[in-house]
Amino acid sequence: MAQSAEPKARRPAARSAQQARNLLVRELEAIAIAGGDELFDLLTERLGAAVGATFCIIGESLADRAPTLRTCAVNVDGHKQRDFDIALEGSPSQVVLQEGPRCFASGVQARFPTDPLLREWDIDSYIGVPLTASDGTRIGVLAVLHVAPLPDLALAVRLLGLFAVRAASELERRRQEQALRLSEQRYRAVFEHGGDGIAILRDKGFVDCSESLLRMFRCSRTEILGKFPFDLSPACQPCGRTSTEMTREILVLANRGYHSFEWRHRRFDGTEFDAEVMVTPIPIDGVRHYVAAVRDISSRKENEQALRDSAQQLEASYATLRAIHLLSRRLNDCTDEQQIARETLITVTSLADAPVGIFMRLDREAGVLRVMAQMDLQQGMLREHPGTLPLENSLSGLAVARGAVVFAEDYCHDPRISPELQAIARLDNCHSSVAIPLTYDGETIGCLALDYRTPITGSRQRLEDFSTIGATVSLALTNARHRKQLEFRALHDGLTDLPNRLVLHQAFADRATTRGALMLLDLDRFKEINDTLGHGIGDRLLREIGPRLYAALDPREGLLCRLGGDEFTLLIPGLEDGGAAQALAFELLDALRRPFAIDGMQLEIGGSIGIALYPQDGDDSHALLRSADVAMYAAKQSGAGALVYDRQFDRHTPERLAMITEFGQALREQQLLLHFQPRVDLREMRVVGFEALVRWQHPRLGFLMPGDFMPLLEMSDAIHGLTALVMELAVAAQLAWQQARRDLVVSVNLSARNLVDDRCMNSLRDLIARHALPPGSLELEITETTLMHDPEGARLLLEAIASQGVALSIDDYGTGYSSLAYLRRLPIRALKIDRTFVRDMRDDEHDAIIVRSTINLAHNLGLQVVAEGVEDLATLALLREMGCDQAQGYCLARPMPGTDIDHWLAGYAAPLEVDERGY
Repeated sequence: MAQSAEPKARRPAARSAQQARNLLVRELEAIAIAGGDELFDLLTERLGAAVGATFCIIGESLADRAPTLRTCAVNVDGHKQRDFDIALEGSPSQVVLQEGPRCFASGVQARFPTDPLLREWDIDSYIGVPLTASDGTRIGVLAVLHVAPLPDLALAVRLLGLFAVRAASELERRRQEQALRLSEQRYRAVFEHGGDGIAILRDKGFVDCSESLLRMFRCSRTEILGKFPFDLSPACQPCGRTSTEMTREILVLANRGYHSFEWRHRRFDGTEFDAEVMVTPIPIDGVRHYVAAVRDISSRKENEQALRDSAQQLEASYATLRAIHLLSRRLNDCTDEQQIARETLITVTSLADAPVGIFMRLDREAGVLRVMAQMDLQQGMLREHPGTLPLENSLSGLAVARGAVVFAEDYCHDPRISPELQAIARLDNCHSSVAIPLTYDGETIGCLALDYRTPITGSRQRLEDFSTIGATVSLALTNARHRKQLEFRALHDGLTDLPNRLVLHQAFADRATTRGALMLLDLDRFKEINDTLGHGIGDRLLREIGPRLYAALDPREGLLCRLGGDEFTLLIPGLEDGGAAQALAFELLDALRRPFAIDGMQLEIGGSIGIALYPQDGDDSHALLRSADVAMYAAKQSGAGALVYDRQFDRHTPERLAMITEFGQALREQQLLLHFQPRVDLREMRVVGFEALVRWQHPRLGFLMPGDFMPLLEMSDAIHGLTALVMELAVAAQLAWQQARRDLVVSVNLSARNLVDDRCMNSLRDLIARHALPPGSLELEITETTLMHDPEGARLLLEAIASQGVALSIDDYGTGYSSLAYLRRLPIRALKIDRTFVRDMRDDEHDAIIVRSTINLAHNLGLQVVAEGVEDLATLALLREMGCDQAQGYCLARPMPGTDIDHWLAGYAAPLEVDERGY
């Protein structure tokens, strides 16, 4: 048997419920009229097919043996098998016989490990129902077994319960037949005390009958004796043939031996009932008689009819669910509410067989339902209420209020509906109506109304179907709204509702062939408003920017987006002239400068606009946005308000960024070299040292000054390699000066990144250890701004550098925010006054005061002062007069290669004295 079950095991474990029900509807008639072994074989075959089970068995309990079940029919994968005995001990069938119906949905082998049948067939699920005789005795088992969990457990349980009645009836009939054949005494016992009606007939009609038969026909013995079967039958049987004709055929068959059949009888009170009749010819006193056992099968017939009705209902229900499922799939990806309304009406009116349908959206503020779509609405409703339906005294309003489906079986006489609406319904020939609320998560969002021109009733099945439709459509409608909201939020700024960066890039891609301008606006003084008045006021101000700019832009076409913070962009197609774009930008700035009235305050802001033109300033929106950003910062720094992009503004062009990747090659190929600018003691006018200034002899770009590459290197770790190289080259030059008996200090500039990394200190220690530098011969310069990034960390690092005998000075003093009180805590030797103060000190009284004050304060702190950027002798003389210690600048010497220093020193002469006029 295991071999016969193997093909079934390889098939899917479950058939669809739909297939089972179709089988059931088609085969019920055949099962109902079958009898004998044919019934058992047919029942097991059809039941196994209906529930999708591999094995189906009917077994009879043998009372004269140790617990054993003798199979009456065995069906494996649709094929009849030979009968065999089943040991009940330790089996699920034993539990069924002892305790009643049992369902083991899965894992039945684990529950009954000693059952050899389960193990041989590799059974996973088992459902069994006892076969109960009319007297309540459990005489057998009807069971389905499957190698996997059954696909439709509820259906299987229900079908077994229904089919068990028929199987029990047949099994009991077989037992009665056997009993009749045993002996006359047992026949008499059955005749007198059996549950079925027993009758003895001959050619003169009924000659005897049991009391149960009299009760069955509701008559006395005198009334029934001498009657023929067709006298106790309707004129025609359910098959359409006459009872008289069929009686003759039955007698012919009965003369050949035992014969069973179903028959429609009529009681003496005129009521009819269905019976199962078993006729056996027997000789009594040498005369042929017939013994007929009559069993009232009305209940069974009712069950079978109920089963057929249930199957039809299930079929209709599944058809409805399929239609709703298909509708749900169509609506799933739809974000257009109007399309959802139309698709819903097309499906629902067809499914519900409703000639009229209206899809409405709830407008609570107006107290109405607004029509989104309608089908076959003739004239009345939309003529009297164009586009709307009132909530008050309407069926739809009642459904909305209750949140449940509402039926009106006679709409025109329903007291819940206003006379006005009833009159309108008569115009549309409406008889019945149903209102289906569209509700999601406790909130009603609309209503679906179906009108019928014939009466309908609100059956339970209809109510369930309409509720399912309402839930499905509500979910689709809510999903559409959520998706539209999510799409809007994904493409718009949450504060201002303006389009965001994604929309900007998409809009540009859509207009890629159109020339135009991209403007980047950054607000001025917005941070002060936020810090002073709070972010709430700042947010309200930001929401006013969009309307103000669109008003200023009108009637020109343009897309305004918020990038974030206080940055906005304008994409203006067709604007290709830089002058016209700049003029428009100034108009926008003028509009922004007008005060904004917020909470009774007049707030004034400004802005800076950078303009990039397509295609000359970028071939895509990202490149254009970058160019506009560069122009905007140039406009902000220069105070110009609005500027069109110019490559001269851009310090971070792709060409410059490429230099970072080329710097490694520059180190390896010695493309970097030092120039030296002398520093002169102003008292004795003698050269005391040189500042090392790096240059890059680039093979592609030519001779590069520090401003061309230092800002890029300072943003990467490449600055550490550059600093180490400059210190190495500077110390080599200083050692050469020592050998020439020149006591000159060399100074090297440090970057801000050098102060936050151990590599600088490690390189310095290694350099000093290798060359045994005399203390003070190497000087490192740190800008004032660099110190203020991390004052305490900078102080600790400078103390570590000073401990190595390295002199320290503060470069570009006056451009940062440090104080002399802080500087005096540092181990520094000198301050270098920035060239911006030195350059104009003869003509600008404020610069002169700053320089003079710095010199005096530094001297009070024991620091030397070095003036940078000395361009003329008059400035040099003024610095000497102020007591400045040292100076460097073009009036003394420009930076020079190391190879030119000896020649320059040999020809150096102190600058001539100048008169009061600076000549």
